Amino acid sequence: MKKYYTLKNVFHFLLIIPALLTGTSNANAALQKGDLAVIGMNAVADQTSATARSFAVVALSKIAADEIIKITDRGWIVGTPSSFTTGTAFDGTLQWELSKEVPAGTVIIFKIDIPSATSKTVSATTGNGTALPSGDKLTLSGWTNSGVVSLPWNNATGDQLLIYQGNDTNPSFIFAFNNLRTTAMSNLGDNNWYYDPTGVSGSVALTTGPIYSELPPGMEDYSVAIVTHSTLSKRYPNEMYDPGIEVGTKASWLADIREIGNWIHPVDVNTPHDFGLGFGADNVTQFEMEQVLPVTLISYSVKADGMAAKLEWSTAIEKDNGHYEIEHATDAKNFKVIGVVEVGGSSSVKQNYVWYDRSPANATNYYRLVQVDVDGKVTRYAMKSLNFSVLVAPYPNPSMEKVTISFSKKTEALELTDVNGKLLRTIAIKENETTITIPVSELLPGTYFIRSLTASGSVSSRFIKL
Repeated sequence: MKKYYTLKNVFHFLLIIPALLTGTSNANAALQKGDLAVIGMNAVADQTSATARSFAVVALSKIAADEIIKITDRGWIVGTPSSFTTGTAFDGTLQWELSKEVPAGTVIIFKIDIPSATSKTVSATTGNGTALPSGDKLTLSGWTNSGVVSLPWNNATGDQLLIYQGNDTNPSFIFAFNNLRTTAMSNLGDNNWYYDPTGVSGSVALTTGPIYSELPPGMEDYSVAIVTHSTLSKRYPNEMYDPGIEVGTKASWLADIREIGNWIHPVDVNTPHDFGLGFGADNVTQFEMEQVLPVTLISYSVKADGMAAKLEWSTAIEKDNGHYEIEHATDAKNFKVIGVVEVGGSSSVKQNYVWYDRSPANATNYYRLVQVDVDGKVTRYAMKSLNFSVLVAPYPNPSMEKVTISFSKKTEALELTDVNGKLLRTIAIKENETTITIPVSELLPGTYFIRSLTASGSVSSRFIKL
């Protein structure tokens, strides 16, 4: 439902009500599939460390503050019920609690270092080397093997990375990445993810291993899987995305990331990537997101309707549209909000809007339509002007025999209409004439309008015939 408000000659303050109250969840701000994507993973330790292993992700949508994101190398088993693999000796989970918003296009590089069973650390930077905000919290769980053999994952075998939110019994998956080099190729599907041919959860012995994972249902378009046979391929699981596009939407970046030909496949185990140097030939450290306006505006006009200014606009598509504001000024500079049209939502069908300023200034009025999306982003459209000083209200009013009306030298003609807009008379204006008297004795009692026609439009003034 559209709601209209008038705030004439007062300042308009937007009251931002926090989405989160103490003790409540952040369900309304939860990530969608593909909002984060894996763009790199080193199975071998970094060149600058004997034990730290890195992987990189990119935010393809803006990620709100206070989100909790989990990234695990545990596998997923589809069954009744579905579940993560239970082993924690060689598998674990990284939990990332955000304190500040992450803009779309941001690259985040994580480093997990497990030099001993009692020493596990994790750090992260953005693609340009900036540390995450100090309020962000990174924690590790699992990876408990006392022998500390190639943790968090094996340098020759690789592993999977599943990004998700929510609890482990009912996770909301965001992205799935499979990066394996192994001889355990049985029960491997055409999509390079394992499957259980029996249909019975956990019945295949391989599900107890650290590299086993099935593709979570519904993640076909939000996943990458690169798996090779270790005795038939020289490829090692140190993978890095090589962008095939320079700028894109979330959908186009996802499509490019999912193209296996856009990944760099080294053939030497000692070839970890330095994700901090950037991605592709242009060393991209921040992905450029194509800006998609939340509203597709079809038309937008301001015209006189009697002594009111009538603003009309239409849209073809609206996405996450919060509300519209109408700004007004008499000097084309110092605008104030005089009206609000609440919308709050998305639409794929044409929407028509009308708003009236019923007390415009007796001068040139400047109007500006402002669109505000649900997260506060503002789009201002072109300024429109309307001059109400070209016509002075007729007098006497009411009248029985005649009315006198004044107008500017810009007036080209006057029109007399009835209340329904029917043209009754056109009155020619002589050069330099600015006042005229119009006989109205022959008119029936009622409401009438005198419309002043100028090169920039028309303005009407009402009078009553007795």
